[in-house]
Amino acid sequence: ATRRQPEARWRGEIAAPVNFPDAFPLLVCSLASLADLNRRMPQPVPIDRFRPNIVLDGLPAYGEDACRGLRIGAVSLRLVKPCTRCATTAVDQQDGSPGSNPLPVLRSYRFDRELLGVTFGQNAVIAAGRGALLRRGDVVEPD
Repeated sequence: ATRRQPEARWRGEIAAPVNFPDAFPLLVCSLASLADLNRRMPQPVPIDRFRPNIVLDGLPAYGEDACRGLRIGAVSLRLVKPCTRCATTAVDQQDGSPGSNPLPVLRSYRFDRELLGVTFGQNAVIAAGRGALLRRGDVVEPD
């Protein structure tokens, strides 16, 4: 019966209840950011290591960090904070086995002193259009 909400300092006035996710309802990552990371990795990692809900194509590497929001059809998202990453990123999401660990590489250039963690991707809340359908290939307009 309890409704969990992300921290108000990040989500503002937007109601963004979460159940299964540990912090925010949505996670946005970009293919260009993954490509940049994989150029630095001894073995590349797939995007599913980061468990994003929305994967963007067409932005420069880490371009999602500069977006305040995204419009996808009738849906408006607000990107609220960088996502700090945990050791799950070192686990193969298909079979649960240990895999190539991106955290040491990310730490070398993506450590956030304010958040005290390594970041990759942006946490997001739905500002408008809750319940609207999103489809693979939808046009995304950054804000």
